[in-house]
Amino acid sequence: MALVSCAPKRMALVWCAPKGMALVRCAPKGMALVRCVHKGMALVWCAPEGMDLVLCAPQGMALVSCAPEGMALAWCAPQGMALVWCAPDGMALVWCAP
Repeated sequence: MALVSCAPKRMALVWCAPKGMALVRCAPKGMALVRCVHKGMALVWCAPEGMDLVLCAPQGMALVSCAPEGMALAWCAPQGMALVWCAPDGMALVWCAP
């Protein structure tokens, strides 16, 4: 597990081990780059409005709305999966699976 605090206009790289977890806290206008296992990548951008943009490389994009106690599944190309859970306090739980 890794807890990453994103300062404004800063980026953080989090490596996800197989069946690992990564907690990402994003400040307003902060960005967190979460790299998933098996060459899958997910770019998580946390806006003050509570929206997370998950960009999966090399193809596909997913827009995740963070509702209180909401959950969203984002596909990380080509093989990884990222489970994003958004809490009301701005925390995002990203789970990377092989």
